[in-house]
Amino acid sequence: MMSFRKIIQSTRVKRYYLTTLCLFLLFTCQDEEEIVYVQTCVDRKPSWSPDGQYIAFYRDPADRYMGNTCLTNDGTRDSEDTLQGIRLLDLETLDIVFLVQGYAPDWSPTGGEIVYTIQEFGKIWEINVVTGTTFEITDFMGMNPDWSPDGSQIVCEKTIDNIGIYLIDTIGNITQIYSSAVEPSWHPSGDRLAFLAQLDDHYGICVGDTSGTIIRLICAATGQAYPQYSPDGSKIVYHRLEDASIHVIDTLGNNNIVLATGFDPSWSPDGQKIVYVAADTTETKISFSLWMMDADGSHKEQLTYPDN
Repeated sequence: MMSFRKIIQSTRVKRYYLTTLCLFLLFTCQDEEEIVYVQTCVDRKPSWSPDGQYIAFYRDPADRYMGNTCLTNDGTRDSEDTLQGIRLLDLETLDIVFLVQGYAPDWSPTGGEIVYTIQEFGKIWEINVVTGTTFEITDFMGMNPDWSPDGSQIVCEKTIDNIGIYLIDTIGNITQIYSSAVEPSWHPSGDRLAFLAQLDDHYGICVGDTSGTIIRLICAATGQAYPQYSPDGSKIVYHRLEDASIHVIDTLGNNNIVLATGFDPSWSPDGQKIVYVAADTTETKISFSLWMMDADGSHKEQLTYPDN
C-alpha cells in the first residue's frame, strides 16, 4: 500500500469541542436541583483494527488545563506530555499505550497504518503503527478521515471553504464529490458512502456513490451523527445527539432500533460487536469511557476506566 503525502493549505478545527460540550450538557442536566459537575477524561472516536485485536481511540481530559490527568486501566497516571491524543487498547490484555497526538483515528485495511486528524490544526495525517513514522496528507481543515476498503483512497470532510466530502488518492489527487455534506463512511464494497447531507427538504443520513450522486435518504431527523456501515453492508449504526442514543437501521431506512445510550459507535471487523462511548457519572464528576456490546445491544461491557 502506498503512503499518502502532503497536499494543500492549513487552518484549525474545533468541532470536537462543540460536540463534547453538547454531550456534557446533555448528561449533566438535572431537573430537581442544580449540581456542579467536574468533567474529567473523555475517550472518543473508537476504531477497531482489521484483525479485531486493538481499538484505536482519542483521549482528552476536558479540564486538563486545571491540572487533572487521566488514569490507565491499571490505575497509574498518564504523563502530561502524552495526555491528549490517540491511544491503542489491546482487547486481550486491556493495556493502553499512547500512539500519537491526534484525533478521529481510522485503520488502513492492512492494519499497518492509521489515518487521523491533527486536533489543533485540522490537518489529516497518517502514521505507521509499527515504526511510528508519520506523513501529512492534507493541509486543509479536514475531519473524519475514512480509509477505503481497498486502501486506494481516503474520504474525509472539509469543514471550511468549499465545505463537503472529498476523496484523496495515493498520489495526492483531491476530488470534491459532495458539497455541504459531512461525516462520510465507506460501504464495504467501496462503491458507495453513507454521510450526513440535505436531500430536497430533508436533512439526515444519506447514501451516495463516489461520483457525487445521492442514491437515497436513509433516515431524516436532526441531530443524527457518525453513520457507520456494518462489515456486511446491510446496516448502518449511528448516534443521535438529542438524547445520546445509539441506533442501528437497515440500508433501506427500515427497522430503526435503539441499542444503547452513548455515541461514536464503531463495528468490530466481524460485525458481531459494537464499541461506543458512554458517560460515567458520580455525584460530582463525569467522564466518557469506551464500552462494548453485542450488535443487538446486549452484553454491554466497559473497556476503559480513565477516572478510577
